[in-house]
Amino acid sequence: MISFTSVGRKDTLRNVLATEHFVVNLVSEDLAELANASSAPFDPEVDEAQAVGVRLEPSDIVPVPRVADSATSIECRLHSSTELGDSHLVIGEVVAITVRTDALVDGRPTVDALRPVSRLGRDEWGHPPEVFRLERPRRA
Repeated sequence: MISFTSVGRKDTLRNVLATEHFVVNLVSEDLAELANASSAPFDPEVDEAQAVGVRLEPSDIVPVPRVADSATSIECRLHSSTELGDSHLVIGEVVAITVRTDALVDGRPTVDALRPVSRLGRDEWGHPPEVFRLERPRRA
């Protein structure tokens, strides 16, 4: 399961409720400017991906497109949506995860290869914290 919160009733929420599907696309450092530009208050009839130059491609399972240049896309089927004051909590069942091969090391994605950023609120974005490794115990 995966969740996100929409403050207000924006296009993303309307589209998820209408199609009952959505895709979470990882935003890497090189896509941050496009992701930020797509958050402008476009009119509902404007395709913001097309307006700002985000390339889309068909998803593997769900009937809505994913971002072609995203290193990772998580395809989801709507599980539920709950209104919380002026916000909506959307929960989706993950039905497919796509990871570009150039973001894999030994068959698994790494933070260094993905270079994800996150929108923190207002005009603030964040880089991932420092990653460290701890070998997992082989037995109790």
